[in-house]
Amino acid sequence: MTEAPKSKKGFKIGIWIGCSVILIGAIHIPFCCSSGDVVYQWQQPKDVTYDRGGGFYLWIIESDMDLGILEFRHNYKICVGRIAKGSIYGHYIKYPFSAPSPKDFKESLSDAEVIWTPEGVELSLPSGHHIFIPADAFTGGR
Repeated sequence: MTEAPKSKKGFKIGIWIGCSVILIGAIHIPFCCSSGDVVYQWQQPKDVTYDRGGGFYLWIIESDMDLGILEFRHNYKICVGRIAKGSIYGHYIKYPFSAPSPKDFKESLSDAEVIWTPEGVELSLPSGHHIFIPADAFTGGR
């Protein structure tokens, strides 16, 4: 049996490495990319004002995904801010919400309470968690 020339071996190894990189990338991209979909939103009431006026929202936005032990897990971000030029602009916080499914998570948010005060905004979740975002964090106009 004759040995293949080194250039053919190198070519085969290069093909395997290239295919592996493409496969890893194809698996990794859905987990690291954010859909940016707004899952839920609450609007600032007219009776609470900040130094920059009104028009603020608190959004829960779908972020990336994690591969859990036996399931995919959606990650979410909290954002308090405004809509500027058609895009959400504001203060983001990554928060590890947990729910059996995105549908269950969205339904649980209907039981959440958002309290707007001149000092900031507080998100109270059905799980008993309370997240406070100070007004200075989202009204600074960065």
